[in-house]
Amino acid sequence: MPPRETLFQKLSKDGAGSKLLAWVGGAITVLGLVMLMVLAIQRGWLGPLPRVVGGAVLSSALIGIGMWLHRNPAGRTGAFALAATGFAGLYLDVIAATSLYGYLPPFAGLVVGLAVAAAGVVLALRWDSQTLAVGVVAACAICSPIITDGFTVLLVGFLLVLKTASTPVQIQRNWPGLAIAGGFPPIIASLLATASAIPADFEWTVVGVAATATVVGIAVALFTIRKRPADIVAIALVAGSALPSLFATTLLDRTAASVLAGAVAAVLLAIWMVPALPRAFSTAAGATGMLALFQTTVVALDGNVRAAIVLAEAILLAFLAARLGKKSALVGSIAFGALGFLMTITQAVPLTWLLDEPRFFRQASPGDYAAGMVTSLMLAAFAVAVPWAAARMKLLRPPAENPFGWIMAGLVVLYGAAGLVLCAALLCRRTRPASCSDTRSSPCRGPSPRCSCCSRAST
Repeated sequence: MPPRETLFQKLSKDGAGSKLLAWVGGAITVLGLVMLMVLAIQRGWLGPLPRVVGGAVLSSALIGIGMWLHRNPAGRTGAFALAATGFAGLYLDVIAATSLYGYLPPFAGLVVGLAVAAAGVVLALRWDSQTLAVGVVAACAICSPIITDGFTVLLVGFLLVLKTASTPVQIQRNWPGLAIAGGFPPIIASLLATASAIPADFEWTVVGVAATATVVGIAVALFTIRKRPADIVAIALVAGSALPSLFATTLLDRTAASVLAGAVAAVLLAIWMVPALPRAFSTAAGATGMLALFQTTVVALDGNVRAAIVLAEAILLAFLAARLGKKSALVGSIAFGALGFLMTITQAVPLTWLLDEPRFFRQASPGDYAAGMVTSLMLAAFAVAVPWAAARMKLLRPPAENPFGWIMAGLVVLYGAAGLVLCAALLCRRTRPASCSDTRSSPCRGPSPRCSCCSRAST
């Protein structure tokens, strides 16, 4: 395989300077159009309609000049730059007509924007130019927030339209630059739109567009990986597409947030279970799905029950790892188990319960002790399941050869067993009648209705 060319070698070739200047000129032209529109709005130059019409005419003229220059092979670099500038100008003109002036309703603006972006990408496909496709999509994505005056729901919609227009060409051609330019701007814009809406409650439009970004992103990643199993961008896309929905749960109440996070976890874990997908892709989907599952557990549950459920999920992942031979499942099981162990020793069965006398934590209720019994049992079962799964997968040697892992598991089992016995004893103690020694540290000095011996003496 020949060595890859360095940037200096590429710039040293004949014609590289002219190509660079052409694209720099195109980028300056796009920014000039945007700044001219902003300045015209601020200064009141012309009316809204002449601005929109003038922008459309100028952008169409740039596209026409680019198509005319493309006939000559010597002028194709300039043709690519002019065409990309023209399509970006048209797309931004549609956004301005929709979000600033209201000439187009949102749905019609999205449809027209889809047509403009699709025309630009189709022309790039016809000319077999990844550079043109990336130039059109990237220019539209970068300049759109300036026209919409920030990261809004409508901006995310236009970026999703841009992504939809570029997806067929991205799947057909191995153009990673186009996949990056079209795939990640909607994710970033959705995250920023959610961040700007966090002070409000139940921003369903923001949540809806975030969920749409997740669905579209996962679908595009699946289509791409089926076409090109070694596509790295698809791996990053399937992991990143879940972030808008997971972040949007901050705008919802507990029930709605747990349903949204649980749906994302179910979809990604289902993809993780598909054996025909490439390992790297399924591992990325599984890792993100486990993160969504943990978020679902934390959001849906509270109190001491949360630790027991996290440990139960760790046990399930350990059994899946042994059954399917997936190392990623074993790593997820260990991660869930470590989090569950921390939650156990800090909340469900604290270390103080094993070190202090029972009279120092009378604020605990019988329900806390019952939850502690279940959590301790889950902790001990997890400490048994993980080394068993690792040994079955031949990742952990026998105790005689590598005792460290087994000793650590034994210590965790010991803590779980001690917590189980302690919580059971404390639960039985709280449910029996109180005695003098239960109600006070000093001897009985008088009748007490809570004291069993006093009540027996009075009778």
